[in-house]
Amino acid sequence: MLGESQIRQQLDSLRPLYELVRDPRVTIQVIYDSNPNPDFAQPDYVADPKTTAQLVMCERIKAIQSLTEGHESLICSKRATFLTVRLQSKDRAGLDRSPPGMFSSEHDTLKLFQNRFLDTVDEFRTLVNGVEDILFNAETPFKRLRKQPLLRLLRESIHPLSSFQQPSMDILPNPTESLSGQLLQDFIRFSPSAMQFGTDQTSSDVVQGMSWTQKSPMEYPGMLAELLAIPEPMRVVLNLSNHPGESALEWRESQTKFAQDALGVRQRDEIQNVKARIAYNEVLITASLHVFVRSKNCTLENYVQKRHILRVKGFIESRSRIPFIVEREALPPIYFLCMPLAYGPQSDKFIVRARSVMSLEVGSYMPILGGFLGTQTKSQLMLSRSGSPIYLCSRDCQTSPHIAILASTGGGKSFYYANYMTAEKALRPDSLDFIIDNLTSYEVAAKVFGEGTTGHLLVRPPETYHNVFIGKADKERIALIVSILRTAITLGSPGVQLTSEHSLILKMAVQKAFGDNTIDAGTEFAEGSLQIKKERGKALVPRLTDVVDKFTDVCNELELTGDLAAWLRSKLSPFYGQGQYAALFDQMAFEVEDPPTPSVTIYDLQGVTEDTILSTLVSLICIAEVLRQIKRPENRGKGGRLTIEEAGVIGENSPELVKFIRAAWKTFRKLDIVCVGLTNEVEDFKYKPAPRTIWKVSKTKVILPMEVNEIDAAVMDDPKSGDPKLFPEEGIGSLVRTLSKKDGVYSQGLFLSESGCGTFTYAPTGFDYWLAASKPTEKEAFEKVYQKLGSYRHALWWLAKAAPGGFRRANGDLRPMTDEELAVVTDKGLFGS
Repeated sequence: MLGESQIRQQLDSLRPLYELVRDPRVTIQVIYDSNPNPDFAQPDYVADPKTTAQLVMCERIKAIQSLTEGHESLICSKRATFLTVRLQSKDRAGLDRSPPGMFSSEHDTLKLFQNRFLDTVDEFRTLVNGVEDILFNAETPFKRLRKQPLLRLLRESIHPLSSFQQPSMDILPNPTESLSGQLLQDFIRFSPSAMQFGTDQTSSDVVQGMSWTQKSPMEYPGMLAELLAIPEPMRVVLNLSNHPGESALEWRESQTKFAQDALGVRQRDEIQNVKARIAYNEVLITASLHVFVRSKNCTLENYVQKRHILRVKGFIESRSRIPFIVEREALPPIYFLCMPLAYGPQSDKFIVRARSVMSLEVGSYMPILGGFLGTQTKSQLMLSRSGSPIYLCSRDCQTSPHIAILASTGGGKSFYYANYMTAEKALRPDSLDFIIDNLTSYEVAAKVFGEGTTGHLLVRPPETYHNVFIGKADKERIALIVSILRTAITLGSPGVQLTSEHSLILKMAVQKAFGDNTIDAGTEFAEGSLQIKKERGKALVPRLTDVVDKFTDVCNELELTGDLAAWLRSKLSPFYGQGQYAALFDQMAFEVEDPPTPSVTIYDLQGVTEDTILSTLVSLICIAEVLRQIKRPENRGKGGRLTIEEAGVIGENSPELVKFIRAAWKTFRKLDIVCVGLTNEVEDFKYKPAPRTIWKVSKTKVILPMEVNEIDAAVMDDPKSGDPKLFPEEGIGSLVRTLSKKDGVYSQGLFLSESGCGTFTYAPTGFDYWLAASKPTEKEAFEKVYQKLGSYRHALWWLAKAAPGGFRRANGDLRPMTDEELAVVTDKGLFGS
């Protein structure tokens, strides 16, 4: 993914390639192919899926593969760009037909032609090495096509695409037969305007074509990237050859020398401009641009009904402003001359579609500069915007696996995250999920993925609060408690300055509280003295009251003034005893054995969002509990995810909060936990200190469709407050503006990571929809189906197949599931049944 200046720089680095056609014997073709292709790399578990997440992902793979059969807006395809370089021998090019010198015998003649052939081979080898050097210096990855791949490319040009699913099409090249003799293995019919490959309607393809008639009046880098949005099999060919040069310019100039009309004057000025540019070392090139579109499963008799070529023509012309003409009289010769390696120095005489282009302009007509290849780990299955299946995984980022996700309301954030969680659980079935949410969207997902494992847990403060003092009092745990207490002080008393002495007092007081409670559990007064119990009793979990009571003792031990203890007690007064937030830190509890950690734990903070101090502290306590659960011996190596679904819930302005987030995210990385921060508010990531910290420390960012005003806010800095841009990189804002969404069909996104950057298209399935179901009518329908089938997995499967977009009225509004619809629910044929 490149900004405009970077694209221009890359195109400039490829300029020596185009300028190779200075040699009149050299011709170059850039061929861009886009063909439906259901074959792509898949995760290992596909061979034997066992868990619910793996079964769901297998269904997603099938859904993506089905897009090869055509879709209203999407296609699963294989896209490739080929470069052919051809060096014509002098006599074949018509440039030097008579051999030099006199011949004394037939032997001398043969020897001369043999030497000439060997010289041409050496020239061609030097030319190819030069081309590879240019591509290497331009940082353009490439590989040579040899034998079988080359034969397949040539055969794909004149055979129906469906035939390449047959093993017979993958035969090895025959070294005893000419290449051209190995190409045609099927039936070809043609008319002046179309070509049919194959014999019957069910397996034949029909190709139509169009060629440009002149250059675009507005050339810019990546002009033809709009081709990526066309869901049709097609080939785009850019032919480049030597231009006659100054003689042609002189002739054209003489024709316009005395012109007085506006067109003649403009042409004369253009010729002068071209001559000036040639003087500055640009090269004038002859170029022709052609687009060929395939219609699958049709014949010459019925292809007109599909009108594919007209739709593509209108689409490209409206966006690139390049005028095209549909080839209705001479398509077959034009198509064959545009086949790989078929275009030579004399081909333009037959094509008659060539135009003069300066070497600096050629890059604007490249069909595609490259494509987003995704990441290595096969986690989330998406489509690149060019239609190729790709995988996304933040764990491929070497410096940090954490993710920040930004979208406008309705941008598809919940669907995207449901898909992300499913993909990660499919790869790592034992991994744990912890979700901090505001009015959670993932209760259904928790029930589905918890079934058959260690279950799920839904925590809803203020009904229950986690106790931050529960757990082993090791060094890291005590530091975490101290950090939360410091944050509580700064939230309750904004503007206060905490020193290292305050931290030391808090630390030692917490240690003493844990130590005293441990002693109390193992000792008793008997016969007038303190004695060790035969059986250790349950220890009381420390309360903040116990900690505060130790302040004076700690100050005495440290020989500090008692004012420090009194100051800390006053600042913590809202959080213990009769304080407003005492329920958080002053709970009465005993140590108990922990149950197994649930597969999915959700903390629904809807009940505490009205109080920003309370919601922030609850979030931190939940994070602390996640750390405790992850560190349990039985959870080592499982890994997982901590997700803050509404990053704004920890939006209070506290420097201690920022320190807490930085330290926690660093610790989670060491424990193989991916932290995910999501929000639909630019202000959260841009202005609120804690969410902005999440944005900064997350080396992978996912941006889904956003409103125009929110994009504007993200790309602008604020000189008054000093807040920098959220998107400081060049071109990010412009790229985000191109992201689109079609409800129920697809949503586009931008993936930014050290492991890869690019745009993608997310095509949700019915499974994604129901895993992210959050509206009351949706959850009610899910529970009804679950009650009937007795399995969350089966309920998900039935709903995803029967109502992939929910139950809706004719106008598209959600409605409850009816009794009639419930009556037909059955577990017949469900996966795992």
